[in-house]
Amino acid sequence: MTLQLSATGVGLNKSRIAFTDSSIQLNEEKDAKRNPKRETSSPVESMLQSALSHASNEEYQEALLLEKYRDALLAHARELQVELHSDLNARARKIAPKVYGWSEDAIPGISRKYQAKYEFNQLDYEEMWENLRGVAAHEYNLEDPKVSSEFFAELQELMLGKSMKKIKPSLLNRNYPWLEPNGLIQKSAPMCAKSSINPILSKAIHELPTAPKSEKDAPKKKEKIKRIIEEMTKECTFKPKLSEKIPDFQALQVKFQNSLEEKKKDWAPTIAQPFENMVQHHIEQAKKAEETKKKILLIEKEECKPEKFSTIDKNQSSIRAKSTHSFNLLVRHRKETTEAQRLIQEILEEEESNAKKKKKEIADKIRSRINRSSQLTNKINKELKLKRHSQDQLRMEEDYKKRIEEMNERIANRLCLFEEAKLKCANNKVKSEIQTILKEAGLKAKDYE
Repeated sequence: MTLQLSATGVGLNKSRIAFTDSSIQLNEEKDAKRNPKRETSSPVESMLQSALSHASNEEYQEALLLEKYRDALLAHARELQVELHSDLNARARKIAPKVYGWSEDAIPGISRKYQAKYEFNQLDYEEMWENLRGVAAHEYNLEDPKVSSEFFAELQELMLGKSMKKIKPSLLNRNYPWLEPNGLIQKSAPMCAKSSINPILSKAIHELPTAPKSEKDAPKKKEKIKRIIEEMTKECTFKPKLSEKIPDFQALQVKFQNSLEEKKKDWAPTIAQPFENMVQHHIEQAKKAEETKKKILLIEKEECKPEKFSTIDKNQSSIRAKSTHSFNLLVRHRKETTEAQRLIQEILEEEESNAKKKKKEIADKIRSRINRSSQLTNKINKELKLKRHSQDQLRMEEDYKKRIEEMNERIANRLCLFEEAKLKCANNKVKSEIQTILKEAGLKAKDYE
């Protein structure tokens, strides 16, 4: 008996299980199934008995090992069986509504009538593996012809049917319950087909209302759909899904605007506020600007005033000592000198400030150039270091290669240990023979060394 098991996980893509038996054992087990009354020993027991009676101890040990492997595989298969059953039962409920309608079978594609064949409560070893093979075959829905034949037949009938008579009533009851007079499901009509070639259908689809909402509307709906399907051609195969209601966009827009206005009332609009200490800064700047304007106006007024020449009155008694012409000239001269000194001092201060600014600019330029030069030097040094490192690495590699070549040459030219031993033995033999010959001749070996 040979066992071959390959398991790659549990899920929708389940493990593929292969189990092959020899032809003799299969025939024996089939006979045992047909004639259950006949007492027959299992193949393992017969193997053990034959090994005890005829074979050696080694063959008996091999038979025992096979029995242990068989028990381990059986335990592993039962674990897989439980996991498969739980996973298929959970996933089939998700897949069944899309493919086979609203059925809650434990295995997708297998009805409750045939589930008795695939029960997992049997203890026979072969039947258990057959059950697992059946589950793996029904797992791939479209590959199994038993599962997919009905599905494709229903699709062909729906796609190629020109009238309602050719479609089975069971399909209509299951997939389109709103066609019946008692159907009260409020859904859109998916049986209509739209095509640019057929203008009758395009008009009828626009005239059709949504799904029936009462028992009186159902027969009218059914008659309209029958008329439309009878007028359909082979080219009209597209079946669009009609929307239930057309939204009123104007009313929606009005609601949206009203909600926006209500939100505006609830929330006050945001007002931009200045940063901290900015108000005081603006006030100080405004004061400074006003003071500068006043100073400029005073200077302009003083410059625009006409010069008043002092006149000497004829009456000398009215002339004062402090208001003489010479005194006025002296005062004027002093003012002019002070203004001239002030102007000279301002000019000198401006020149000094300009010189300082120029010095700062020159110093900044020099620093920037120094920084650039330092960066360039650093880059150059790094590049030089990298080049040196690469050169050193190449030299080291070359030296290493040379050393390896020298070692390989030495190893190639060097004799093996057994060859050296043979040479030593041969030299010793030759020396011993020469010494014996010299002794027999009565000569000394020291004289001929």
